This record gives sequence, structure tokens and C-alpha cells, in this order.
Amino acid sequence: RSAQGSLFSPLRFNQALAAYHQAVLLEPSSAQLRFRFMEFLNRHNRIDLALRELEVVDRLTESLDFEDADAQ
Repeated sequence: RSAQGSLFSPLRFNQALAAYHQAVLLEPSSAQLRFRFMEFLNRHNRIDLALRELEVVDRLTESLDFEDADAQ
């Protein structure tokens, strides 16, 4: 990687973070969006924030009955 490419890495991360944040504001109850946001944070070693999102996903999906979905 060039030095210039490494300089833009934090900028790209912040742009993606802002985009995810806007999406979460628009659809706060989307478990799929929250899960993808958690994966993004995890990939970028933001474990504290990823765990917070995982808790939200867990809360959003706790009422789903996955056994019924598998039976169909």
C-alpha cells in the first residue's frame, strides 16, 4: 500500500461509520442492519461498539421463533 492509501483509511472508516449511523437512525429496529453494523465494527476492531450492537440485535431478535421458521 502506498502512504497515501494508508492516510485515506481512517477517512473511509469514518465515512462508512457515518453511513451506518444514518441508516440506524432511519431504521433502528432493523436487526439485519444492526447485525451488519456489528460485523463492520468487529472487522475494524471496535469490539466495544460491536458488543453494544450485538446486544441490540439480541434484543431485537429475542421474540423471533426460529424453530417455526425452520419447520416451514
